[in-house]
Amino acid sequence: MGSIHVSGGKILCGETTIQGSKNATLPLMAAAVLHKGMTVLHNCPVIQDVECMRLLLEDLGCHTGMDGHTLWIDASEIQKNELDAGLTAKMRGSVLLMGALLGRCREVVLPFPGGCVIGKRPVNYHLDMMRRMGTEVVCQGDRMVLRTGKLKGTVMEMPFPSVGATENGILAGTLAEGRTYLSGCAMEPEIQELGSFLREKGARVQIENGHVAVEGVKELHDSEYVLMPDRIVAGTYLLAVLGTRGDAVLHEVPAAALHVLAELICRMGGSLTEYDLEKKAQEWKNCTVRADCRGRKNAVLFAETAPYPGFPTDLQSQLMAVMASCCGSICHIRENVFENRFMIAAQLKKMGADIRMNENEAHIYGVPVLHGTELYARELRGGAALILAGMSAEGVSRITPDDYIKRGYENICKDLKELGADVSWEA
Repeated sequence: MGSIHVSGGKILCGETTIQGSKNATLPLMAAAVLHKGMTVLHNCPVIQDVECMRLLLEDLGCHTGMDGHTLWIDASEIQKNELDAGLTAKMRGSVLLMGALLGRCREVVLPFPGGCVIGKRPVNYHLDMMRRMGTEVVCQGDRMVLRTGKLKGTVMEMPFPSVGATENGILAGTLAEGRTYLSGCAMEPEIQELGSFLREKGARVQIENGHVAVEGVKELHDSEYVLMPDRIVAGTYLLAVLGTRGDAVLHEVPAAALHVLAELICRMGGSLTEYDLEKKAQEWKNCTVRADCRGRKNAVLFAETAPYPGFPTDLQSQLMAVMASCCGSICHIRENVFENRFMIAAQLKKMGADIRMNENEAHIYGVPVLHGTELYARELRGGAALILAGMSAEGVSRITPDDYIKRGYENICKDLKELGADVSWEA
């Protein structure tokens, strides 16, 4: 367990490249289990969640390897269908193996998954879908046992556009008998990425306007795939530039997936300029963005988290941290996705922030200056947000532990240093 040290007051003015997407990599790794053969993923981020999922696959009987940012998975043999409890406790994404293993093995024993402490995040949406597809679900203490003679396609209106449940529905439907049609689905870019990946493996998946249609196939085939860049990492660094009134360049930005954040930055007086954007079906594949926030101004902002294309809950903490030191600005945030997303408010108040809470709403009144201090990170995005707060503060901040941050950011200290920040890691 290490810590991250931040000396505030530096204006960002460098350039860096955005890593591959965490939230796209994990479902694609789960999808590899559906195929009795080889999957190769390029632009894979070297982060703790990916390593945890890789170890889960190894424990199931897969052979895997990592060469730089290329991950290969040989799922020719699956030797067990019970997930390791110690590994699933570390990562919420392990729940995605539910649909994949049911499709491949027709049975899975899944301990209740862990991850960040940001809310209840129930698995009932996942279980309801599996039941609709012909699965028996038995809860035994701290684990779930799911069995099916054969997964069968179904028609289902989702009660909430859950990203994980949508992905599990796609995974389960890929090898199911017949057609699966889901409406009211999540439409995050990472879900589109899963559909694109599966089509290249021979699956019949269509995703459009909140609807998912999957025609079950008998088998998949070997494939290679280049992962999209991480929109949340890109959004974090764009907000860092805004917070320091910087002028920086980010390469490999999924600009088409960040339009809500872009509008907010422009309302604050910043400007975003896109370069070298190749017009493809997936525009996020290749885009360089210059973020010029030297003219940042006071503003009254309202941000309300919502499923895509709304403002991402995964950027809400970073926005709060940045607005806390924008003197004269007022930001009203309404959190609609996770009930514990305001956990960093107490840490920001230690730095002198003026934040007033009322259930799922927060009013942030920008103060002239925050003060560096000892800070405690309790979850992934909140940890990154505390680094952003430290960059805008007077003095030195120390964020402990760094474990949560490493779950999603490959090397946040290196990236921010390349952008001009005074950030370092200490064991």
